[in-house]
Amino acid sequence: MNDEELSVLLIDGEEESAARVRAILEQLPSPPVKLQWAGTMARALEVLEGSSFDALVLHLDLPDSKGFETYTRLKQRQPEAALVVVVASHGDEMALRTLRAGAEECLTKTELHAQDFGRRLHYAVERRRARRPRQARVLAFIGAKGGVGATTVALNMAAAMMALGRTAIAAEMHPDWGSFSTQLMLTPTRSLRRLVDSPSIGVQEVQESLLKHVSGLQALFGPQTPEEFSADIDAEKALLVLKAARTLADVLVLDLPPGPSAANAALIHAANFTVVVLERERAAFESALAHLPLIEGWSATQGSVGALVVNRTSFVESVPLEEIRKRLSCGFLGTVPPAAEVLSVRTTGTPLALSQPELHFSVSMMQVAERLSVDPVEFFAV
Repeated sequence: MNDEELSVLLIDGEEESAARVRAILEQLPSPPVKLQWAGTMARALEVLEGSSFDALVLHLDLPDSKGFETYTRLKQRQPEAALVVVVASHGDEMALRTLRAGAEECLTKTELHAQDFGRRLHYAVERRRARRPRQARVLAFIGAKGGVGATTVALNMAAAMMALGRTAIAAEMHPDWGSFSTQLMLTPTRSLRRLVDSPSIGVQEVQESLLKHVSGLQALFGPQTPEEFSADIDAEKALLVLKAARTLADVLVLDLPPGPSAANAALIHAANFTVVVLERERAAFESALAHLPLIEGWSATQGSVGALVVNRTSFVESVPLEEIRKRLSCGFLGTVPPAAEVLSVRTTGTPLALSQPELHFSVSMMQVAERLSVDPVEFFAV
């Protein structure tokens, strides 16, 4: 069982009945339950407007709502919650109807007030959690400008997540030529372009478009031929691809093209976290500074953008790391070294984080992967 606090909304027209349920739940040692009460449908809908709950415990006959309509209105308002319905008897036709419609549990009022109600409530929540579709953690990688190594970093991040025990998909969300095929030494039969041009974009279509690498990494490839190239990807279709892909793995790594676009804005807004990849070369650094306000504006939550520096090439005028840390408006995720290691992926066809985990590059990628695996993301200490 999950030891985290469970949030429960009890929807019961009788205040005395609600008080008895509260007394039972307050005696539970673990996990603790935070209970709210609503005596009417109107009040329940008002509470649900600004809060989400692990479970809704509802009487079907309320002062302002009766029967199956009570169930359907609440189910539609909060479909992710476990619904525990209170019925007159187990032989009641309404009990069977609500169970068929997705209720996790049906209880009589006597069972609602029994001492084992808390246990049954917890089991209902766990059953609902087990039935929920998988929702991958979405990590978006975008280069401060072209050629900074964002694609290589994205592929190795997906590989590092696999090394941490997660299943991973790397998706090359490029409207123009994508280099996954070169780096992984694979020839895809389907690309992102064919997927977004298909009449429907669902789990099956995305699954059929994925190519599985020998390492176990799954990849969605960008366009491969001039006939597939375009200026941009339709933002709504890009989101449909993301929605379907995130049900197929634990982590979804997006490789985004540099620069502003409607698709980039939509995908970064939908991502859990966005990584801006840059080099210590002055032009890459200044480009990162110029684009960060835009990228941070696209993200859904504050603090969900971080910068990663790739030490890929030696420059006469390398920007000092201290200056990079000071001038960036976002958190700093660290650095990954050096050029020879990054480029050698092209001779193996397997991301270095999996093929050569002992390299400094691979070790640093694993450290960044661990920081990106938690919420809130753990930034590199300055």
